[in-house]
Amino acid sequence: MSVLSFLILCVLEATVLLTAYIYDPQIFAEMDNIFRVIWVMVLVLANWLASTVIFFKNKNITKSPDFGVVPAINISVFIWSILSVLAMVFLADFSMSTHMIVQVILAGGIAFLVLSMMLGSAAAKTDHTLPKILKTDLAILVKQLEHQNPKQSELLKSLREKILYSLPHDSKLAHSKDYQELVERIQIAIQDSPKLNKIEIQKLNKIINNCSR
Repeated sequence: MSVLSFLILCVLEATVLLTAYIYDPQIFAEMDNIFRVIWVMVLVLANWLASTVIFFKNKNITKSPDFGVVPAINISVFIWSILSVLAMVFLADFSMSTHMIVQVILAGGIAFLVLSMMLGSAAAKTDHTLPKILKTDLAILVKQLEHQNPKQSELLKSLREKILYSLPHDSKLAHSKDYQELVERIQIAIQDSPKLNKIEIQKLNKIINNCSR
């Protein structure tokens, strides 16, 4: 996809150069005309970047808030391009400094708008990393403990329900040391379930409380 996108950019830029040359073979003889052609090529590049950069940035992510702002960024950059070309046409008789001031103001405005969109997108991002053992999987392990240790089945049932309904979302547990300790203790308890007593279960409950904070 990246190679194809780059080829599209090359075709568009070559089209601008070829069109300018066909329109006026002497167009590259004057610095002002060279500047105008280069600026149109920059606008083409900006539109290409608006359509591709976010996808390259998130190529390994299927869902991202960045994708939601792509249409708005595309439209904004396209409108800026039209306004920039119109300014270049209608300000042709003005000085180069006047033309540059207008272009800088337009470019600054679109840069501010696009960055504001990206900032809003970044603020909407959440960490989708999940722990190796989800809390539903952990509850299954506790269910297994209930069968292995009937004497503590009521306490273990309460523990299992607490895991399912008191712990935060799995994404919040991915980097929790307390949750990792909880998983390790339950795995150890399964290997030696007869030794699991009320005190150990209370310790597990305490760890769950720490995870919920």
